Formats: sequence, structure tokens, C-alpha cells
Amino acid sequence: MLTRPIKELPKILIYKCPKTTNKINWQYKNVEPFEYRMVDTATGQYVGKMIGGPVLHKNSKRHIFYPINSPYKSFYISYLNIEERFMGYGKEFIRFARNLSKQSGCNGRVHLVASRVYDRYWPPHIFYKKCGFVSNDSFMNNYLNDCIKSNAQIESAIADNLNMYLPVGDMPEKIQTKFQAFLNFLKRFI
Repeated sequence: MLTRPIKELPKILIYKCPKTTNKINWQYKNVEPFEYRMVDTATGQYVGKMIGGPVLHKNSKRHIFYPINSPYKSFYISYLNIEERFMGYGKEFIRFARNLSKQSGCNGRVHLVASRVYDRYWPPHIFYKKCGFVSNDSFMNNYLNDCIKSNAQIESAIADNLNMYLPVGDMPEKIQTKFQAFLNFLKRFI
């Protein structure tokens, strides 16, 4: 919230729509998503939109995105569409989502599913990787790094849905077997 007058308009303006018109790829039942739209203030033109919201991961599949076993909150981006590429608007939406994540108690966690569904020729995987997103799939992380280094596009056969997240310093927790847990229990008495 602004408390002083604005001397100069920012280059872009992001605003929250009163109601989300559609829930594109929204997979969480207990939380309603929000729609955010972006406008370029210099031209007054609509630039793009993002649909997302904070979600609580507390079930057994919660480590699909972040490699931690305890419950956590994260901001989920279900849809991100930019009208004109290579103008920096997508990065601004990612920065905005990270700030929303911090404001809503998610500690800067942002996750999404990179998919070629909306654009078969320019899948967003490399864009998200350049913005700092990683995956739990080490092969895909290395492949995307190689694509960035060689300035190559991702192969369409590999560009399937990929769960990605912005790392925030969470250390992956080791999943202990029952035998390892029993040994750790016994070590306390030795």
C-alpha cells in the first residue's frame, strides 16, 4: 500500500481481478485462485495474466514440488500468459509471485507445472529455469542447463509437464526406512 504520492508511474502495473474468470489447471480444492493482470503504463496496453494462489501441502504427495516432508505453504502459479515475449514481463510476474508468497506466509516458495500445452513451439521450461526454478528431476535440470548454455530450444518430445519450484534454502529431508529409524532410536541409548 502506498502512503506517499507517486512522482512517476512505474513501467508496469499489476492488479488483482475481483473474481477469477476460470480456474485454468487449478488442482487444489480448498483454496480459490486469484487472477492478476499486467498493464504497460507507457502504452496502456494489456500485457498478460497470471492465475495463482497460496496453498498448503500437507498430504503424502507434498514433496512432489519441494523436497521436504513436513507440511509447507507455497504459492502455486497455475497459469502464466504474456502477450509479447522478451520484454521482461514474465520475470516481473515471477518476482510479483515471490512477493505474494512472502506476504501470504509461504516464505518465498513458488511452484508451478511447466507445460507445452499452451505453446508447442516455445515451451516455458527454459524460461522458468532462467528465472531460478528447479525440478526434483536431476536429468531435466542438467538438460535445461545444457539448453541454456548452447542457446538451444528444448526438444518437444521432452517438454512434457515438469514440476518446478523456486528454491528458498530448504534442505531436503532424508526419508528414513523403519530400520534406519530404529537404529537412530538405539543410538540414543548407547
